Amino acid sequence: MLLTLVAFILFGAVFGGLLMMSEPQGKLLGLQTNILQTTPFTDFLFPGLLLLIVVGGVYLITFFLLLVRHPRRYGWSLAAGTVLLSWLLVQYLLIPVSLWLDIFFFGLALGVILTSLHERGKSLI
Repeated sequence: MLLTLVAFILFGAVFGGLLMMSEPQGKLLGLQTNILQTTPFTDFLFPGLLLLIVVGGVYLITFFLLLVRHPRRYGWSLAAGTVLLSWLLVQYLLIPVSLWLDIFFFGLALGVILTSLHERGKSLI
């Protein structure tokens, strides 16, 4: 289950980041640059690059470690869930508009964190 969650988020981060960078005005994702007025960004190029490198990078490493069953895989997956939650929190603080996709990925990030804790034997539930 954890590998599936991580793979899905990895795909979303890479796909979303590439779409944002390839069309910085946001049209491919149905976004408008006016939502960036409260941010330091004028278009989606740099946020897309950050999404691809930061979130996508952490999830790529985590995916690989889960595949090879590395001893630190659950620590990395816990960190990956935290990275995505942090990304969404900063995004919400800069752009106080919630999109359904943000809520969906928030749930996935919580799923990654809870599953990672469970697999490490430190379940919160």
